Amino acid sequence: MCVIEIETNKLDWKVAGITAESSSFRIQGIDVWEHKWHKMSLKTFNAPHPQYPNQMHLMTPYYIDYKGNRIVFAVSEVSANVYSFYVPESINK
Repeated sequence: MCVIEIETNKLDWKVAGITAESSSFRIQGIDVWEHKWHKMSLKTFNAPHPQYPNQMHLMTPYYIDYKGNRIVFAVSEVSANVYSFYVPESINK
């Protein structure tokens, strides 16, 4: 696993969505399940479940390198094989 350095606590995150592991899920047009994830040096953070905002989950930041682009996101397994994704505010789904 590769870890990259980036300034911590400088990103604001927004919900990208929630999906089952077996379902296609795209961030910036890329299906996240079809690519290798690289753990980032950003700190984990707590964020609300997209459908149940009273439930908080620990999100871990990752990135995918794809054709010279770095796709940044944070993810947490919020239920068995169900994942919540967040992206930095400046990145659109």
